[in-house]
Amino acid sequence: MASTVSAIRCMMEIVRPRETQRTLKTAMVVDNDPGVLAFMTVLLEKEGMSVTTAEDGLAALSALDTTQPDLIFVDLVMPNISGDKLGKILRSQSRFAETWLIMISAISPEEEIDYRRFGFDACIAKGPFNKMGPIVLEVISQLGTTITESKPGGIYGRENLFKREITRELLSTKRHSDLIIDNLAESILETSGDGRIISANSAATRLFGVPEEKLLSSNLLDLFEGDEREEIARGIAAAAPGSSRLEITQPYRDRVITLHILAVDDEGLVSPIVIAQDVTDAHRSQEELERRVAARTEELARANEALREEIRSRKLLEEELRAMLDEIHHRVKNNLQVVSSLLNLNARRIADAGLREMVLDTRQRIQTLALVHDKLYSAGNLAALDAQPYFRSLVEGIVSSLAPDDLSITATVEAQGVTMPIEKAVPCALIVNELITNAVKHAFRNRKSGSLCVTLGMKTDRSYIVEVSDDGVGMPEGTSAEDSHTLGLRIVSVLVRQLDAELRIERSGGTSFRIHIPGALERQ
Repeated sequence: MASTVSAIRCMMEIVRPRETQRTLKTAMVVDNDPGVLAFMTVLLEKEGMSVTTAEDGLAALSALDTTQPDLIFVDLVMPNISGDKLGKILRSQSRFAETWLIMISAISPEEEIDYRRFGFDACIAKGPFNKMGPIVLEVISQLGTTITESKPGGIYGRENLFKREITRELLSTKRHSDLIIDNLAESILETSGDGRIISANSAATRLFGVPEEKLLSSNLLDLFEGDEREEIARGIAAAAPGSSRLEITQPYRDRVITLHILAVDDEGLVSPIVIAQDVTDAHRSQEELERRVAARTEELARANEALREEIRSRKLLEEELRAMLDEIHHRVKNNLQVVSSLLNLNARRIADAGLREMVLDTRQRIQTLALVHDKLYSAGNLAALDAQPYFRSLVEGIVSSLAPDDLSITATVEAQGVTMPIEKAVPCALIVNELITNAVKHAFRNRKSGSLCVTLGMKTDRSYIVEVSDDGVGMPEGTSAEDSHTLGLRIVSVLVRQLDAELRIERSGGTSFRIHIPGALERQ
């Protein structure tokens, strides 16, 4: 280092121009190149200035906490806060309003530098020391005048350099990456090893509500308060290079943000990068969703409890109804049995055969009603009757009780899968009772055998076809249910009208009664 400084002093004796009058006493040089720092220190000290140096923007800001130079030379491209960012930071502070800021640029041939936009008063091309020295002194001598207007691009010493293709390509790549990063929706903060912010994109300044020049060099933890600081500090300390990123969700003022902490190892120096996202809307949506879910859950719980209570009440009511139905069933069954027994007893005492038959027929009708009631109750469905077992029991009971011993009657019932509502089942059962009873008594006179068939069918419109047929002697021509003098057929006629049904009688090969009982669709 001593030999370098001596060489620089000798060179300064050669390149030093004429003496200039000046009042500048203190200067700072900020550059990450030790050779430039040594060169500028010797040059400026020969001009009678007291010189301090810093290797990057972050170190410069730390040094400037305790000093206020008259003149500051700043390299453009540096790690830990670049020259353009440092210029903006210094110009944002009123105490540096009168300080001269001069940019030193090694890339001036490749890039048109609008240094005034960053707060600098002049820009010097960084080139060979023997050519750069006189230019530095020339610029110093002209401070306070319009020093850049006569220079190409406003940059001193640019004519001493030549363009470098690789530098141009690197600058193009950097511009693209900087543009992309600055337009990301996520906030990106790069920090130094001690936690100070050295880079912040536009999204970060918007999220934290702090301009870039105030964010840079500030401590990341100063953006937060209380327990939040401690959790973030622990997250940064736990982050290790190459490890998966850490995620911390924190309230920030009236917002909620998520911090993703990445640790970057730069030649042994670990620098955390913090990617922050504003998740307030998603957080509020989640809270609203959770609130709605909780409210809905509570509502469903109340509805469920009300439903359980309703089920308990219904079960109690069903139990009460079942008990009542049991009682009613036993009473109806007993009453019908009593009536049937009384009619049977009275029939035995009646000498007149016709009158006795009428009483027994009435007893059979009562038994038919009793059988409907018993089938409904035993099936557990009081609304509809399963036709097949009921009509089979009805027909078999009538045949076994009325057929003479010397007459063999084969009875079949075809009603599989047919169910009938109670309002149709009762009159239909009485109709079948009358027709089967009439057939057993009259259709097989002077015969030893015969057959009966009861068929029930149900259509899709809920209409029914009921057919009662026999292979007996047949009904006389001209006899109809409406005009019949027998009580049984008159009862059939009344019941057919009650059902709004249609009755047809066929007399070929016996007698067939075909009844069409309309469904609900046919009545519309």
